[in-house]
Amino acid sequence: MMKILLAPALFLMNKLSFKFKILASILLLFVILILPSRDIFNTYFQEQNDQRLQLIGLEYMQITQKIINAVQKHREISHLYLQNKNNNKNKKKNNEKIEELEELEELLYHRQKSLQEYDAQTLNILSNNRNFGNAISQFELIRVDNLPEHISLEELGQKHTTIINALLATLLDISIVTKFNRSSDPRINYLADMLQDKLLHIYEYTTQLKILASGLSNSIEEKEKQHLYKISSDLARLESNLIDNATMSDVNNYYTIQTLTVNVSEKLKRLLKINREIILNKNTSHDMKAFKEKTNSSMMAQDELYEKFAYAYSDTIKELNQKLEKQLRCSILGFLIILLFSIYIITAFYQSITENIKKLQKASEMIAEGNTNINLKVDKKDEIGNALLAFNIMSEKLNKNISFLDGYKLAIDKSSIVSKTNLKGIITYANDMFCEVSGYSREELIGKPHNIVRHPDVPKEAFYDLWDTIQNRAIWKGIVKNRKKDGSYYIVNATVIPILDNKQEIIEYVAVRHDITELEEKKEEIKKQRVDLLTGIFNRNQLLEDLKTAKRPILFYINIDDFSGLNDFYGEDAGDAILQQIADILSNMKDKKKFQLYKLEADQFILLFEEGYISLDNLSYFFEDIIVTIEKRVGQNRNKNRISISVSSGASTYMMSNDYQKLILFSSIARKKSLKEHKKFLLFQENMRRPKEYAHNVEWVRRIKKAIKEDRIICHYQPICSNNTPSNPKYE
Repeated sequence: MMKILLAPALFLMNKLSFKFKILASILLLFVILILPSRDIFNTYFQEQNDQRLQLIGLEYMQITQKIINAVQKHREISHLYLQNKNNNKNKKKNNEKIEELEELEELLYHRQKSLQEYDAQTLNILSNNRNFGNAISQFELIRVDNLPEHISLEELGQKHTTIINALLATLLDISIVTKFNRSSDPRINYLADMLQDKLLHIYEYTTQLKILASGLSNSIEEKEKQHLYKISSDLARLESNLIDNATMSDVNNYYTIQTLTVNVSEKLKRLLKINREIILNKNTSHDMKAFKEKTNSSMMAQDELYEKFAYAYSDTIKELNQKLEKQLRCSILGFLIILLFSIYIITAFYQSITENIKKLQKASEMIAEGNTNINLKVDKKDEIGNALLAFNIMSEKLNKNISFLDGYKLAIDKSSIVSKTNLKGIITYANDMFCEVSGYSREELIGKPHNIVRHPDVPKEAFYDLWDTIQNRAIWKGIVKNRKKDGSYYIVNATVIPILDNKQEIIEYVAVRHDITELEEKKEEIKKQRVDLLTGIFNRNQLLEDLKTAKRPILFYINIDDFSGLNDFYGEDAGDAILQQIADILSNMKDKKKFQLYKLEADQFILLFEEGYISLDNLSYFFEDIIVTIEKRVGQNRNKNRISISVSSGASTYMMSNDYQKLILFSSIARKKSLKEHKKFLLFQENMRRPKEYAHNVEWVRRIKKAIKEDRIICHYQPICSNNTPSNPKYE
């Protein structure tokens, strides 16, 4: 049955490309689940919650309106009570007024409690509302029991008006919280505006007009006239708003409201006409009883109109709620229809590709088992068929790649030291070269920590750096000295790689190392050719290389005076210690003073400066400061007798010759000149080049060599006395 139903869809799906199937399915699901559902449901719940709050707000409005009416009635009766009392009229009537006030105050108390109980059960907004609190506390001051003895009618009226205004402000606060007048439907906003504002103000101005007009005499004072005029103007302005209710035409009880609105408007117009006659004609007499009946009739009509507006507000909210629920039901039904249709389409789509997918699945499982020689049968020429063809091509290339990788692995195993470890550094794989170089068998290495080949010369900090790097999923490279099984060492250039799974978690570490022991030993030999073995600083060979690339060099030549005598007197160990100490002093100074340090033969040191870091104008001061530092600090840290030395020096600059290597000779000449003249420092000058003097020296060297060869040298010796021991172990 299902196959028969799916046949049309399957026929269509087989005609479509796989790409179009996927795009159509995704688009359909997107339309179903993403676009409408979120906004529709959010709107539904938001509007439903707003409507619930608005109905709660309506209940607040109706209860508070009754409280306001009671306060207005209390103002009217209090006004009559004070009039009678001030005019010393019938005390019996006054007592009746007092009873009326007490009954009204009791009614007000119950209405207040009713409002507070309702508030506690719903929104709990009145307990902290300042306007409501002020209204309740102010009313306690004008209760008949608390009424001041000599309060005037005007003061009493103002107090009542203050209470009513506070209650009206409370309604506005409630309106904000309950969204009473905030709706997308203009009918709700119009009804709310009438209920919370305009109808209440019309009623308030009507009661004020009634009270004020009832107290007027035939002769109206200017102040009373102004007050009456203000109330009349406000009332006339609000009365004009009653008729302007075109937005109410869609309300269910529109004609009833329209009829009542016209009725209230006509009655207000009659009251306003009387007020204008009173204001314009100072001596016009008016029938108070008839005026009172007209105001009462108008107020009753307003009460009825308020109830109709409240009913219209509630009925409109319910109507909107029903529309909202109907819209939701239609949306859900539409979603279900689309969803069922989508399931139908996707099922057909699934069956159109499931056979080929199973082929791919089986082939993938075969590859996972190590069988890469796969050739799938292709029946369809759609994208899935193309995928099967691509899978066959992939299988063929995979075989080639595996063969290539096997060859590559063989090449690495034959040329490199390779090992694998788990996350704790335990060796899980070791190739033949690792066993051959380290001297351990594979059985001795597998299962052991990698520090089995750690050499004690390698500091622990190097291994801390290695582990910190690879545990942070980075590749570590470095030169490592390892120990063989027989205790000898071998040096490797190591690369340690963390292997990650598809979740980017480390599963093992692979180390590939190349034996560079011979290379490192040769590098050490080369280094010895350019480094002084005693002090560890560069020698003449390195100086000659650096002079080839130097820019405007300045050479400072330092020599210890009579160093051979110092060696003879204190011994070669003491002499070596002094040379090392001078090397340390100068090494500590070279970064600050920007020079390169070299040691030549015996006790000779060369400092290579460049003019950019030193000025030719202050060479003498600069170099003499270095000499003083050396002479002062040498021997300070010796436990035995302090050995004092004297240093002489010479310098030459790049301006003396374009061949910078000659600067070594020139600075040596300047140093010898300074020693001869008993100076600490001299800068080489052209006049120091004395060919005759050098020829004379060469001639004497020749004569001395000849005398030594002919054994014509007579030696004379004298003992070298030590301050510490009375013996004379040395001679000169």
